[in-house]
Amino acid sequence: YAQYFVLRCALALTYGYELDALGSERQLADTVIRTENQIIRLRSLITNCQDYLPILGLGPLRACYEADAIWWRRRRDRYMDVFMRQFEERLQSGHEATRRSILARVLADARPAHVLSRPEARSLCLSMVSAGLDNVSLVVDHVLGQFARSARGAAMQLRIRRE
Repeated sequence: YAQYFVLRCALALTYGYELDALGSERQLADTVIRTENQIIRLRSLITNCQDYLPILGLGPLRACYEADAIWWRRRRDRYMDVFMRQFEERLQSGHEATRRSILARVLADARPAHVLSRPEARSLCLSMVSAGLDNVSLVVDHVLGQFARSARGAAMQLRIRRE
């Protein structure tokens, strides 16, 4: 549920889009979470062995890695394009949450040094969506690690129970 929450927050902040992650849009939420998790795995230090063993980057093995990466990227592109189209439609219709979103504010900044191209805006959106999902597991690991520390963890757990 943490990933649903993070995805929902990322979309609300970035696009002003309130995803019904546990209801009618659960399939979309699952697609985004699964895709982002796969891309994170493809790029991770542990699963990206061809960076450490150059022989794996040659011949047919390279084609396997590349085909996987291309497939997941296309899948990501589909939902990112949908989010952008929906953002543009809601912005034109004057949707309040969309007008307050990060993307709307950045695009509204007309100073020449601050004008974003479409690829730059897409990169901003992609960072917002994927970074949150990427960091959820790190935060959970950190919190569990803190709780596991004997004296400090016990004190933290007592404080949480009291609050």
